[in-house]
Amino acid sequence: MADNILVERRPDGTAAIILIGRLDAENAGLVEQALDAVMDKRPWRVILDLGRLNYIASAGIRIILKLRQLQLARNGKLFMLEMQPQVKRVFELMQLLRVQEMFDSEADLDAYLDSVQQPDGPLDSNGRG
Repeated sequence: MADNILVERRPDGTAAIILIGRLDAENAGLVEQALDAVMDKRPWRVILDLGRLNYIASAGIRIILKLRQLQLARNGKLFMLEMQPQVKRVFELMQLLRVQEMFDSEADLDAYLDSVQQPDGPLDSNGRG
């Protein structure tokens, strides 16, 4: 497995993945192989923790978009946590992700997931459905 990826498989079928350092053409192949191995287990939810990723190039974006497309095709979920400002800026500039896929922390993600399971559906930032 690549040195800059850590994977935790949770009992509920979630794969929690931490990307560390740089994700660029130099290491994209190893990261993609590691992610392919994770995806072969067909997790229903993938959480990408990007809090320790300080640089992403087009090769890294391609990998994340591939992961997202695979999850969409499987009716699974992909969430990204704790993006460093410079990495988040890349995604915002490219307009590649929906706001519902990006969270500042796992606690924020859990709060969102709780809200979508309420009878009235998800709440906005003001606590309204």
